[in-house]
Amino acid sequence: MQNELRQSQEILAQAQCIAHVGNYTWDLVTNEIRSSNETMRIYGLPVNTVLSYDTMMAMIHPRDRTRVMEAIARSLNEPDVVHDTEIRVIRSDGNIRMVHLHGSTHYDEFGQPVQMFGTVQDITDRKRTEEALRKSEKLAVAGELAAGMAHEIRNPLTTLKGFLDLIRTIESEEKREEYYRIMDGSIKQIELISGEMLALAKPQVKCLAERDVTDILRTVVQLLNAEAILHDVEIHIEAPYRPIKIICDENQIKQVFVNITKNAIESMPSGGRLTITMGEQDQLVTITFTDTGCGISNDRIRKLGEPFYTTKEKGTGLGLMVSNKILADHHGHMSFESEVGKGTKVTVTLPIVSAESKGA
Repeated sequence: MQNELRQSQEILAQAQCIAHVGNYTWDLVTNEIRSSNETMRIYGLPVNTVLSYDTMMAMIHPRDRTRVMEAIARSLNEPDVVHDTEIRVIRSDGNIRMVHLHGSTHYDEFGQPVQMFGTVQDITDRKRTEEALRKSEKLAVAGELAAGMAHEIRNPLTTLKGFLDLIRTIESEEKREEYYRIMDGSIKQIELISGEMLALAKPQVKCLAERDVTDILRTVVQLLNAEAILHDVEIHIEAPYRPIKIICDENQIKQVFVNITKNAIESMPSGGRLTITMGEQDQLVTITFTDTGCGISNDRIRKLGEPFYTTKEKGTGLGLMVSNKILADHHGHMSFESEVGKGTKVTVTLPIVSAESKGA
């Protein structure tokens, strides 16, 4: 029995090492944390190190500590709550690793928490791969938008050139001022377009902040309007003019909206209409993209979002996968409805900033 137990322990240790998953048990009475060898390796500590709450918290990145403390508090005070969070750990050598914590609390017969146990998984490599895919998709989108942007920028440039020629021949100061105002508007339009292209193409550090999702959507539509015109597609927005605030990384949410809008435009090669509507319900905002394109069959809809699966001849299949991951990171999701020959409806749902979350 001892040999079998030892063999089982060795197999478990090997499996944890291969999967980069460790486990821990936190005795809430003695405040002692016992961890597996793989957990110690993830944290960059000697195998037989005995952890305490203080030493564990000291290793967590300062910006992630509050979130961990809140997750632990919920798990201790609310039975059946499983804490599930991703954090950064600073190892003794200064190396930062991304770690996924998953655990729950055990209570005694009196309802008092006595033990917390769970798993620790090193997800650093996975996060790097996801970020590489996200950057790749941004660059691909930026490249595909180049023709539309060239068309969009050419118009204000033509305006500038024309009015520069007129100013040389106009003696009226009043007319000159009017022309200057028109030229100033054209320059600002070029600045807006080039700024949005840079925001999509350059690498971005994830920066969560309170933003107006209506404003983000209108900016994306303005950015893609040139491409829509080239495809004879009309984009119509039905959205409130008052702000609807969400906590998000603005550039990532823009990337999601760009991917969905571009897919809709490309599904209407002979022209059509894309209607974008927004609604609110139960502290959620829904953004629905409805096109009049070729539609997608049911068996293909089920595969949308899978890596490298695409319905487009030259598509990579990464756009929707990246969009799904971004939405999951923002506690949102995306759903599809479609009918072949009639069009497709894509619905994005995101949580709205509530009064309670502002107070917290």
